[in-house]
Parts: sequence; C-alpha cells; structure tokens
Amino acid sequence: MEPSGDNQSYLVNSQGEVFFCWNYKYDNINNICLSKWVDDKFVCIDGSKILTSENANVSNNSGFSGGPSLQLDPSGNLCIAWRDVTPGHYQIFFARWNGSSWVNAQGAALTSTNGNVSNNSGNSFYPSLQLDSSGNPCIAWSDNTPGNYQIFFARWGIPQVPRIPVTPVTPVDSMIQLRSWPNSSVIFSNSIVEFTVHARNTGNQELKDVIINSIVPRQLKMLSSIPSGSMSSNSVRFRIGSLKPGASFYIKIKCKPQIPAGQIPENGTMLFLTSYLTSGNNISTQSTALTRLIGPTSVVPVSMDVTWKGLNTKTNVVNLGTALSLEIKLNGGSPPYTIDVEWGDGGRSQGVLEQKDATIFDHSYKSRGEYEVVLTCSDSFGRSVRSSRKIRVE
Repeated sequence: MEPSGDNQSYLVNSQGEVFFCWNYKYDNINNICLSKWVDDKFVCIDGSKILTSENANVSNNSGFSGGPSLQLDPSGNLCIAWRDVTPGHYQIFFARWNGSSWVNAQGAALTSTNGNVSNNSGNSFYPSLQLDSSGNPCIAWSDNTPGNYQIFFARWGIPQVPRIPVTPVTPVDSMIQLRSWPNSSVIFSNSIVEFTVHARNTGNQELKDVIINSIVPRQLKMLSSIPSGSMSSNSVRFRIGSLKPGASFYIKIKCKPQIPAGQIPENGTMLFLTSYLTSGNNISTQSTALTRLIGPTSVVPVSMDVTWKGLNTKTNVVNLGTALSLEIKLNGGSPPYTIDVEWGDGGRSQGVLEQKDATIFDHSYKSRGEYEVVLTCSDSFGRSVRSSRKIRVE
C-alpha cells in the first residue's frame, strides 16, 4: 500500500523520522490513515510491518473521517485530531500512539466512541491540535452548535473549562473576570480584526496596580489600541491602576494580517490573542481570543442551484400525495457544507456534504395549504446562502 488520498499532511520528529497522514477510502468509508517512512519505504507506525490498509487505519470508524492535525507529545508519541461523522454528525476526535497501540486522551484503548472530544449537538470541523508541556491535548475547532460557526477550544486535564467558545471565558479567579473576543471568528488576508478585552472586578475589595498584557500572534501586526498602551512588536501592555468592586475596563486592539496571502493554508490557520491580568493583590488570570485567518483561495462565496421536481414551477403547485423533490448543487465556498431545508409544515431535512456533489431532499405534504420552503447552506467558514419559495399544495 502506498499513501494516497485527500487531506495529506506530514510531520518530522527530532530523529528525522517522517510520519505521513491522509484520508483513505477503505470498505467505501474514508478513514484517517498513518504511515512511517523507514529505509526508503512506507511501513506501519511501529516500523515492523509492511503497510496495509488495515494497519494504517487510525480512526477505523463507520463514518467519514477527515481533516487530520498532527503533533508530537513531549515523549515523542504521535497525536492526531480529526473530524468524524460516526456519531451521526461531525465531531472532533483525538488519538495518541503509546508505542504499541492507539489510545484516547485518557489512555484507554481507542474505540469508535471514546475518542470524541467535542461531543456537541452541532457540527464540528477543522481541528487544530497542540500539546502542552505535560502532553495534554489542546484543540481548537470550528463549531456551529450555537447556531452559527464559532471557534471552540478544549484542553484535556482542565475540568473547569472543558469547552470554551470565543466568548465568554470563565474566569479562573472569582475576584476578577477577564474576557476577550474578536469582532469576527473568520478573517481574510486583507481584513482588519479588532479584539476586545474586558476586565471586571467581581469581588468586594479594590484591586490595585492592575496590569493587562496582551500577546498578539506573529501572523498579525498591531495597528492601534484604545486606550493607548505600551506596544512592542508582538505585545501591548496596559497599566489600569485601581479597579473598584463592580468596575469594568475595556480595551480594543486593532490588527491586520502580515503573513503573505500565498502562505496561508487553504483551510486557514488559527490565531490566538492571549491576555494576562496581574494585580498588586496577587490576583491574576488570563483569557484567550481565537479567530481563523483564511487565504484568497477560500473567499469565493458559496452559492447553490436548486432544481424543483414534483412542482409546477409556473404555478408553484404541488399535488397532494406527490413528493416534492429538491436537487441541490453547490458552488464556491469551502467544504464541508451543511444544508438545512425547512418545508413550511413543521418538517425539516438536514445534511452534510464533503464535496460539491449534488444532493436530493424529498418531502411529502399531508394536507392542502400554502407553505414556504426555506433552504440554507453554510460552508465550513460559516458563510451561508439562503433561498426560499412559496408553494401551494392542492
């Protein structure tokens, strides 16, 4: 078996060993596969066997798996995060190679369910994996559970904040609340992004000598701040002074991307602005705002062509007992796509498309009357298109 397929990525460890990851269709299901390059050939990860579709399979699930993100933990063990539709809609999964087998974040043998990290009611896409100094996985991803796409974050081993959307961030200390968020969860190479940092004294004593230091990611260039702070190449420092009980302090930081558009990955890159608050009362906390920078290849807006079958398109009439069929073809945008059809009678159909292939939704009405059919399609960056049509069932 030679590695071939979609979503290819690789990683080189400190010994110069190369690990290669990709999507591979096995038994008509796309799985996450991984191999190691040894002695001018690809072998399975433990290096002892000839590579096959069975021993290369990491996800080994019944649903589509894609979008792998690779990292090495401090012990040199390979870790992978990916999106997986096995639970019924897309979730973020995680696995670690322990030297002999794949395990989940707890160290238990990996199964089709215990690798689920996001475990949300919405669709979760595009994981970005990092490991902390203890080897705990830290994962950010795009998630439409709130109703539109937001950036979520999870870190293993921190039970107080198992999942953190962009805003609000739960304060570490009950005496002080620090939140931060961007004005958009997705920015483009020519965008201006504004971060808001909000500090609030939630205790009953005055905080003194309060300082906030915000670290800007290297992919962004700071333009200005309100109020003016002490700026360096990648940080800005604010001396707030005293903060009385119940008082708040707001900071606005404007930045623009400084990474060349051609160097931005097609699926974008995650940007983290982290703010640290300290005080003379020895009370401190921190907050992180996340946004995704995407390149020019991803800015084509999503559109859809809809073919109505079972409907007289001149009179907009459907005969009772005749199924209304919608064939939807997508253009532009960035996959995967989520499609939502509201039929107007309380019925609803939903689906996820990995590619721009046409898909069909059918519905039969049980009673005569007038209905409005509403179609909404969103791509992986949250850009959406909406179409509606009023019909009459006779």
